Amino acid sequence: MNFQWMRLIHFYVAISLSLVTATNFFTASGVPATTTTTNDAPTVILITGALRPPGFTPSILTVHVNQSIVFINSAYPTDTFTIVANDNSFSSPAIAPQQQWTTSFAQTGSYSYHESSHPTSMVGTIFVVTSSVHLIQPVSPATQQTAINNIRNQQITSSGQHSTSGIFVWIIVALVILAIGVSATIFFRIRMKGR
Repeated sequence: MNFQWMRLIHFYVAISLSLVTATNFFTASGVPATTTTTNDAPTVILITGALRPPGFTPSILTVHVNQSIVFINSAYPTDTFTIVANDNSFSSPAIAPQQQWTTSFAQTGSYSYHESSHPTSMVGTIFVVTSSVHLIQPVSPATQQTAINNIRNQQITSSGQHSTSGIFVWIIVALVILAIGVSATIFFRIRMKGR
């Protein structure tokens, strides 16, 4: 086999693997390939509790000036929490289980906060930017968990063994794409020699 043929085969293998990897990522993860931008609707931060550090989901968030941020106490085991800014610029009332507290920020900046009873295990930061900054809509915690579960379910079977059936399917798809590419190349090479 000459050098040119090897280059063509490497090209088709690379293209096949790239297509398979991209297709597998966007279909298996359950996460859409496109993103949308926020329309300054209220943003939710779930209070998950001290047993699930950093205690907030998401724990780092970027919002626009005056955009509402809703803290929802969904911690388990249930508890009441009070959120306090590290610089004491704001604090919430006690937020009982399944209750919420809404706040917003009138000035740009970085606002680090913690829960008053758990200042090291329940922490977060909110970055506030002007409305001219284009933000990507945050993915909801439920959507994140669904994507994580989808990925885990495809990688590990119920018996705890790693699943290989999906890998074999993708290998077969890659080999079929490779075979089509090599066949087309051979066909056109023979056709060009005949002229």
